[in-house]
Amino acid sequence: MFPEDLPAMAASYASLREGRVDSYDVERHYRCKDGSELWVQLSGALVRDTEGRPARIAAVLSDVTARKRAEAELRRSTELLRAVAEGTTDAVFVKDRAGKYLLFNEAAGRFVGKPVTEVLGKDDTELFDPPSARTLMDRDRRVMASGLAETEEETLTAAGVTRVYHATKAPYRDERGNVIGTIGVSRDVTDQRRVAAERDALLERLQIQIARMPLAYVLLDAADRVVDWNPAAEKVFGYRKDEMLEVVPFERLVPPSFHGHTGDVVRRLHAGDMAAHSVNENLTKDGRTITCEWFNTPLTDADGRYVGSLCLAWDVTNKLKLEEQFRRAQLRLAHVIASSPVVLFTLAVEGQALRLAWISDNVRALTGDMAADALHTNWWEDRLHPDDRTRVWAEIRELFVDGSKAHEYRFRHRGETYRWVRAEMRLFRDADNNPVEVVGSWSDVTDRRHLEDQFRQAQKMEAVGRLAGGVAHDFNNLLTIINGYGEVLLTGLPADDPNRDLVREMVTAGERAAGLTRQLLAFSRKTIIESRVLDLTVVVADVQKMLRRIVGEDVQLAVASDPAVDAVKADPGQIEQVLLNLVVNARDAMPKGGRLTIEVRNAELDDTYARSHLDVRPGPYVLLAVTDSGCGMDAATVARIFEPFFSTKGEHGTGLGLATVHGIVRQGGGHVAVYSEVGRGTTFKVYLPRVEKQAPLSSTRLKKTTPAIATG
Repeated sequence: MFPEDLPAMAASYASLREGRVDSYDVERHYRCKDGSELWVQLSGALVRDTEGRPARIAAVLSDVTARKRAEAELRRSTELLRAVAEGTTDAVFVKDRAGKYLLFNEAAGRFVGKPVTEVLGKDDTELFDPPSARTLMDRDRRVMASGLAETEEETLTAAGVTRVYHATKAPYRDERGNVIGTIGVSRDVTDQRRVAAERDALLERLQIQIARMPLAYVLLDAADRVVDWNPAAEKVFGYRKDEMLEVVPFERLVPPSFHGHTGDVVRRLHAGDMAAHSVNENLTKDGRTITCEWFNTPLTDADGRYVGSLCLAWDVTNKLKLEEQFRRAQLRLAHVIASSPVVLFTLAVEGQALRLAWISDNVRALTGDMAADALHTNWWEDRLHPDDRTRVWAEIRELFVDGSKAHEYRFRHRGETYRWVRAEMRLFRDADNNPVEVVGSWSDVTDRRHLEDQFRQAQKMEAVGRLAGGVAHDFNNLLTIINGYGEVLLTGLPADDPNRDLVREMVTAGERAAGLTRQLLAFSRKTIIESRVLDLTVVVADVQKMLRRIVGEDVQLAVASDPAVDAVKADPGQIEQVLLNLVVNARDAMPKGGRLTIEVRNAELDDTYARSHLDVRPGPYVLLAVTDSGCGMDAATVARIFEPFFSTKGEHGTGLGLATVHGIVRQGGGHVAVYSEVGRGTTFKVYLPRVEKQAPLSSTRLKKTTPAIATG
């Protein structure tokens, strides 16, 4: 016997021995010799002697181990069932044949909105609305009659809430198998049914959208066979849905040349590549080859296994053609802009302000700056000539009123020189008439402005030349009379006449005036010339000794003549006069001495040079250049250097020297140019048209009547 049972057993025997009880019936727990446990039922009775005194105890021992174990198992099963019933979220219930609830767990109480104590012993009429109660009780009767059943039941609970339950019911039987009620489990599927309904509605809408979408929709299974195929796919490829179901589409839609590419995409899909995008050629049912862009997504199950693909495609054949056309158009436009001297730009309108938003790359040729540099703040304004800013800004403000504007101004090149540009702009407005953008162009008009200046200068020189020629002609006639009478008067006076010196001075002054008259006639190109074929190297050699005496010892004279120089056609005396005038001017520009170089060589004036000089025809020339290392001239002086009566020598100059040079050269069909910088000397370049040489070329000599040298 287990020690804990000994006190109770001893108390029972004592009660019998003392006669307090006549019998006992107890169950005791024993441990056998082999260590096993044994339950024994002890039934004992008191036996008395003839005088009624306790004499002995009679006991019967019965092994009840099996019954005790069965009872314990039953208790465990009952507790387990109770734990299951109370631990589950499903409603667990048992009803008798009359529908009264014998068992009702806490979950069932929550479903109907009442505590369990208020449900036990009641039927459905007391828990649900009448229609729901009748339906439930009818189903219970069918279950008791026919057996197991699964149903969905919609009820209005006592709490006034409509719920849907999935109920599993079975007959409740006694130990003999007789049906004595129903037993069931109900699961609240209200939210599940709502979610399912929403899912079904969503799927329905999705199917509608799939059917309407413009993209071809192809759904594949794990074996890459078509599961679904929308109308857009039928339109793109020409196959009906029933023709493509269970078909591996790539075997039918892909030309052999793309099988390798398509196979690679399929392998990537099977590997779970979410970026298996492709553009490839496809075949249509009618045999056409088209180009499609595919957006492919692998589909996997909860364990990550590949179960299929969702593929969307659209025909990009025309799109690619348009893109290629657009690319070519952009390329052509880029080539046009790159080859054009005109710079294009756009300005963003910000209130009443304008901001450079884009400019073509050829701006570098105009300004020396890259397009990206030009977009920096204040780039344009910083390079605008200060003297033009007020005028240009006023004209730009007029753009908002007039809608378009064209103006010219000076713009600084990165090399610190200014160029004249012409800007043409047009203002664009939106649908509400608000200004949004200005589109414009820049063109370099420096050469045009230079030509216009040359043209105006040529017109002025022509007008002055006509005036000077007319005056010189009339003045020459008067001088002829004055000088003639002076010579006659001088001849008639005795040698010792005191008036003879006065008359001689008058005649000398008249001869000097006649020299100036000849220069005016040369400038106006009205002198009579005797042109012949000349070798300028010979002309320079003939006057070189005289030139050395003219320039003086403090000026180093150098002559560089090309022996292969071609000939020109000109008046020898006029050429000598041109050379003498240029040398004298060079000497005067070097009062402290210096270097004077005379150069004779062949030269070519091309179309580019001719376009920027009105009096030049492109072709072969002989160049006579005179370069000094003197004080030089600024741009304003150079601009007027050939004007008659313009002199840099004050009262010592007539202003006819270089004007005469210009007239003689122009009369001979040539061109004269000057290049000078202050402090760096001056170069005069005389270009005379080349002609064929005539052999032999005789040396030209200075005559006694060499034209007077005018000081400029």
